[in-house]
Amino acid sequence: MSDAGQCAPGRRATLRRRERLPGGAGITAVLRSGQRWQGTWLRVLWRAGAAPHDRVGVVVARGAGGAVQRNRARRLLKEVFRTNKSAAPPFSDIVLIARSGGRTGLAELEQEYRRWRDECRPG
Repeated sequence: MSDAGQCAPGRRATLRRRERLPGGAGITAVLRSGQRWQGTWLRVLWRAGAAPHDRVGVVVARGAGGAVQRNRARRLLKEVFRTNKSAAPPFSDIVLIARSGGRTGLAELEQEYRRWRDECRPG
């Protein structure tokens, strides 16, 4: 799988282990001390990370809907990160929080992710 989000035919596109924030401690650290941005469908928190690459954690609250809606929202948020890796500030720990559950599509989430990137790019 390349950084552009492509994968070999017949293989499922997933996040690599090194691209995920470790457990609850990594996500909690970003939630406590990270910078924040909020859109209509998406809330983004980020901070400089210790890893030499970007890592992501995904949070979907129970209030966002039933299990099916929450799992759909998780999949969509991971896909947004995976296909827009180069858009993130370098060496960041990023937490993506769904604000809508499963009630929005990939296009809307990608648009908000790009808006965050454009508004909050360092430098």
